[in-house]
Amino acid sequence: MKTQMTRKFIVPFFLSAAVIFCFGATGEICGPLFETTADAFEARFPENKADDLKKVTSKIKKGDMLSITNKTGHPIIIMTTAKPKAGLLAWDISTQKILWQIETPVNSPIVLKNNTVLLQTGINIAAYDADSGTERWRFPVEEGWSYYGADISKDTVVLSMGIGSSNDGEYANGRLMAVRLSDGKQLWQNLTGNGLLGKPATKGKYVFVPWKKKQIAVIQLDTGEEVSRIRADDYTINFVQSTAQGVFYGTNATEKHVASLFRLDQKSTTGKRVESNTFTPQISPVPNAPGFAADTFNKPSIELSTSDRIRFYWLAKKSNVPFQFYGNVYYLHYWRYIIAFDADTHQVRWTYMSDEDLHTLHAVKDGIFAITTSGTLQYADAKTGKTDWVQASGITPTSVAFDIQGYTPKVKLSGETPNPRKGLKRMIIDKDTRMLPIRIYATELLSDIDDSNITGDLLQLYADATLPAALQKKIVEKLAERETGAEALIASLDVHYDFLNQTSAPPMSVIAPALANMGAQKALNGLLSQLLNYETPTQNIEAIASSVLKLGNETVVTPLFEFITLYHADSSFIGNESGLARICEVVLKFGGASYKPKIAEIRDEPQTLPELKKQLLTILDPNADQKAMAAAIKKAQEAEIARQKALELKAAQEIANRPYYLTRDQISKTIARNAHLLRPCIKNALEKRLSLTQVRMKFSITGETGKPSGLQVLPPDIPGLQQCLSDALTEIEFPKFKNLRQSASHTIRITGVKRPKPDEFE
Repeated sequence: MKTQMTRKFIVPFFLSAAVIFCFGATGEICGPLFETTADAFEARFPENKADDLKKVTSKIKKGDMLSITNKTGHPIIIMTTAKPKAGLLAWDISTQKILWQIETPVNSPIVLKNNTVLLQTGINIAAYDADSGTERWRFPVEEGWSYYGADISKDTVVLSMGIGSSNDGEYANGRLMAVRLSDGKQLWQNLTGNGLLGKPATKGKYVFVPWKKKQIAVIQLDTGEEVSRIRADDYTINFVQSTAQGVFYGTNATEKHVASLFRLDQKSTTGKRVESNTFTPQISPVPNAPGFAADTFNKPSIELSTSDRIRFYWLAKKSNVPFQFYGNVYYLHYWRYIIAFDADTHQVRWTYMSDEDLHTLHAVKDGIFAITTSGTLQYADAKTGKTDWVQASGITPTSVAFDIQGYTPKVKLSGETPNPRKGLKRMIIDKDTRMLPIRIYATELLSDIDDSNITGDLLQLYADATLPAALQKKIVEKLAERETGAEALIASLDVHYDFLNQTSAPPMSVIAPALANMGAQKALNGLLSQLLNYETPTQNIEAIASSVLKLGNETVVTPLFEFITLYHADSSFIGNESGLARICEVVLKFGGASYKPKIAEIRDEPQTLPELKKQLLTILDPNADQKAMAAAIKKAQEAEIARQKALELKAAQEIANRPYYLTRDQISKTIARNAHLLRPCIKNALEKRLSLTQVRMKFSITGETGKPSGLQVLPPDIPGLQQCLSDALTEIEFPKFKNLRQSASHTIRITGVKRPKPDEFE
């Protein structure tokens, strides 16, 4: 009876506890069972179905609505600040005044859309009127969950929450929630049960949300029902954005691949990068791997990360082609720098360098706005990069959102053609060490410009001794790849080191290979002049001679042979003998067969530098190394044969010197030398028979091996004695003798042992 009552109590208790736990866990464990209010994120939902997506895309309107949305009609920037107090404010660009300002904790960047400002403040998501700053409502973020972003449609706010980790194999759960824009009342919610969601994007009647970095779930805005799903097969999906021109998504860059931007359309259902409508900058990978938007699987923060400071910016326009940008330009933001690229040629159009770090950028129809970390607004024209428009707000922003589309500042454009060559050079010589990766990258961009004058620019940059070694290394690399601009390099050959006039020799280790790569025959006399100049460092001789080898002719033979005759034994070339060897190659190439014996004489002279001798052996006889190796192998083989013969002779002599049989003395001495092997056997026998005074052994010895066998022992009745001695004898080797076999005996006499008197046995 008692057991039944206990059970009646326990069962309801645990059921109640389970329900409380599931609700208390806010869906982490039991959320999909108790909290999901719409049908989405099912594991078996069909993916990449063209018909499903077509129903969605056919209802999405595209336009070029580039206009300010707030009621004032003024270009406004919404900013959050941390100093002097945390808060939110609106800055009117046209009046240069703060429209409104409120104090509130700020825990996320701003979302600004449909005249509404959204952000996380403390443990709530708060909505504010963008015109007045009036708070509309707050929606709590449940304990344990994190806010990942939001977007706003005409009358609905969609929020993304997450719990767990985005790392593969670790627990994660995502929650997508819709609340009414007017009062924050929840309309529906869905939990993935598996994997995080990124920031959602709304367009028309649909929500597009990235899921697990491989999928985009398309959700009906009014019901929360999933109606289509895209899955990426060979790339990741790190963000989704909606603009007036459509829905776009993107994948992050890597150290080897530039980021890609995708337009969401029917081709997205292929799941393949190359088969989708994709825009990928045709440039080499950029340092720090910037993307086309923030990775929305990272928790949003008001603390700027490196990826926030290094990013591509763009503004797509309505077009019949998959991608067309306003101004036909896309921008790279790198801390203080902006580099504008032509969207067709992917060449640098212009560059911009701010005196301080740029916090946030915003592309508009005719250019791009930037706000610095101290709150100064700047604007650059899309075509020229020119700007004389600057506005200081005096506000230190932590996050920024713009409502300025359609606004273009009045700037004085000079009409000059932008000069990316000049701008990139300024970047390269910038002293900001934080910018070294992009300064190195700027060297690549400069070299890619189709202008023969770039060669002279690179040479001039290399001459700047203040540049870091890594940057100079890149300049050398790019100079060596140049195919035009030989004139600047040839002109530099006329300059020689002169102590009195304080002139430095040109960097021949850089110039000579570049001229050879260009096939600049006109450089021959200048190269020869530099080579023959006694002031030229010996470490540069090889590079110059290698270029002469490629560009030369018979006119160089006489002066170069005189040079090698003079310097072949000069100790100043130790460590740089390859330069002298290369000169010999030039003489042999253009001087013909008559110079081969002359070079051979230099090789054979006792005073010739040893390393030069070694290299000349190969130059004069390209197969010299193989021959030397073959000779060394043959010599080693002959030595081995001689060694084997010596061993065989020694063995034969040893056999010839053997006696016909062993003497008793030889046998006794051999046993005495190995007494340590027999001693344990005798000691063991004494323990069994203390009266033992001697042990007699009789055995045979084989003449060829000197090994004993057939042991007999007296006395024979001591247990284990014969076996022990037999095992010990097998380890003894007697001198070898000519006879086949010989009988032997040996007596071991036992002395010095204290034995009991006869009466002690009783």
